[in-house]
Amino acid sequence: MQINDYNRNSYNPNFEKFIKIKATPKEIEKFRNDLKSKNDEIVQLGVKHHSGKKILYLFTGKDTDKFWDIGLNMHFGEFRRNIEKYYPKKPQKMSIEKAIKKLKEGFFNK
Repeated sequence: MQINDYNRNSYNPNFEKFIKIKATPKEIEKFRNDLKSKNDEIVQLGVKHHSGKKILYLFTGKDTDKFWDIGLNMHFGEFRRNIEKYYPKKPQKMSIEKAIKKLKEGFFNK
């Protein structure tokens, strides 16, 4: 007898994290495009910082679910500008150089 489970999630990302990357807008945009071509299931949120830098937040797995739960229950603009204040856990900080290296190594792949 064959039993099928249609409710089980078959996507298991290589990482389930909340990551913060801070760099120049040009570096962030290039990384975002490269990341999107490798894995389009990672939620990316870009926020301009007052120092001219740009911050990119990455969410996967259960952190994505928490992101949507919080974002849908309040004004999204307020949540987007103060994500570290409203999100229950602190982001893992990663430099743009380390993120690019991990992208090439396949860390962000499906």
